[in-house]
Amino acid sequence: MTSASVQSDPAEVVAAVTSEELVRRASQGCAASFSRLAERYRPRLLQVVLGRIGWSRSADAEDIVQESLARAWQRIDQYNFKYRFSTWLFTIALRIATDHLRKWSRAPATEQFNQSIHSAKSDDQPFDQSESVNSIWSTAAEVLNETQFTALWLRYGEDLAVYEVARVLGRTRVGTRVLLHRARGVLMPHLQNVTEEQNVSQDAGPETGGRS
Repeated sequence: MTSASVQSDPAEVVAAVTSEELVRRASQGCAASFSRLAERYRPRLLQVVLGRIGWSRSADAEDIVQESLARAWQRIDQYNFKYRFSTWLFTIALRIATDHLRKWSRAPATEQFNQSIHSAKSDDQPFDQSESVNSIWSTAAEVLNETQFTALWLRYGEDLAVYEVARVLGRTRVGTRVLLHRARGVLMPHLQNVTEEQNVSQDAGPETGGRS
């Protein structure tokens, strides 16, 4: 009775297993397992893509996420269990996002990111971020090149380990550490300037127009 019950509702069984087990089943051709993986990783994948192409391009990001998941399913048999599934998935998504940026032939991704950060903020923004975090990423988008920005985003925005960032970027661990170090070195003086400007603005207070 119990066995028949479990077999009649495979969705519950799939939902209960770990991501590692779902990946193993998916690599053996189980579409239901991959669908469950897609549900679990879609929010984080969307955030990674938005960080790459610009926060105002939510519709484009959704398309890229869908394309990334479809490609991952097509290539699931190529997945190397030595690495995290998320790292492999992010690698696919970032490459697709980069291809889309080239095809659009518009402003650089860093400018799009910067403009969207400063656009009107509303309650329906896809990801809730504080003003201080917005300021950091906005400044990073202005002063860093694409590789530096992507490295910092993966390391601190997505909280990947250095070796995982290296895997996504196709670099050695030492090379990735050097890249992160240089990116932080470029960014920090600008963050200090932003902080000083904000402090001056706060100290000055609003103009009241009451003095002659």
